[in-house]
Amino acid sequence: MLKPTQLSWKPILALAWLALGLLLSAKPLFQLVWFFRNTGPLFPVVQALPILLLGGALIHFKLRARGWWCHELKILVATPLAVCLLAEPRATMVVAVIALAAFSLGLTVAGRLSIEESEAPIVFLLGFGFLIMVLAAVGSLGLFYPWVFMVILIAPLVILIRFRQLALTLLKAPFRTWEAAPEMASAIPGLAIFFASLFTLCTLLVMLTPVIAFDVVSYHFPLIELYTQSHLLRPDSAIRESFYPQGVEVLMSMALSLGGRAAAQMISPLFFVLFLWMVFRTARDCGECRVIAILGVVVAGTLPFIHWTGSVPKNDMAMAAFQLASLYAFLQWMKGRGFPWIIASVFFLGQSFGVKHIALFGAVPIGMMLAYAVTR
Repeated sequence: MLKPTQLSWKPILALAWLALGLLLSAKPLFQLVWFFRNTGPLFPVVQALPILLLGGALIHFKLRARGWWCHELKILVATPLAVCLLAEPRATMVVAVIALAAFSLGLTVAGRLSIEESEAPIVFLLGFGFLIMVLAAVGSLGLFYPWVFMVILIAPLVILIRFRQLALTLLKAPFRTWEAAPEMASAIPGLAIFFASLFTLCTLLVMLTPVIAFDVVSYHFPLIELYTQSHLLRPDSAIRESFYPQGVEVLMSMALSLGGRAAAQMISPLFFVLFLWMVFRTARDCGECRVIAILGVVVAGTLPFIHWTGSVPKNDMAMAAFQLASLYAFLQWMKGRGFPWIIASVFFLGQSFGVKHIALFGAVPIGMMLAYAVTR
């Protein structure tokens, strides 16, 4: 029998964190139970949810035991894509083309910087950063027209033909890695994927439903509608937020112009995925095993505030993804992978400021790291 002094500090810290979470959430939990108790005939349905979840978890683990764990990541990605294609085919195709165009731009930029092209999330974010810059310039010239957006997207897709084999390899790599990792068959990844599936469903419900979030209907969507109607990216005195950075709004304007509101609502979840991808890569870079890295990604993605912010058409996830990419790039330089990673880190940090002014809070520690790089 292990003595308390022989226990690892990680399980003790995890149990302490869980106990603190239960203590702090007890009062809100009972308030919600009281609220749903007053929903009348719907309350038995709410009461049945834990049983339904338990049944779903048992079925999930039975399928995993039969070898289905190899296909979990494919199913987790393919299912929301299929639902989006069925519900909003035009919007989904437009956002897919935007993502591929950004990926093509990112491959080109990564090649110029001599950054390894195997860094798929970094490639995506490099591409989105340059796409935002192009759209900002085009909008300043008063050229926010659908045909201009089409030209901007088609040009990188032509370049992508040159990278098609590399692009397919990079996009398939996470799925092949999952299938080839026997540790993914353990219980912890199974539990993480089960809850990730539930929260993915919640994201789909929010993403495919007309948005009602206050800041979205107050200024994010009014701004992108103003830009697409006036064809010009300029501040408007009627909306004070138009004087803030508009990095994500220019992407939403392109999506709105080509695919409607549904496409604009998909931009934030796209950056949500990139943010979680960067969380995984950063955890792995810091020495965590795949199982713990996957668990960390799911814990981060299912935190209520982060999950809600990533599911609605806001700009927080893009800022977070760029700042995490800046940190990751700095860590690559620390590992001796070359000065181009510092250039990428500075670029990502600058892009985070181009998305939201509160990037200042994350820029303080990242800026101190980059100052250290300058001294070296």
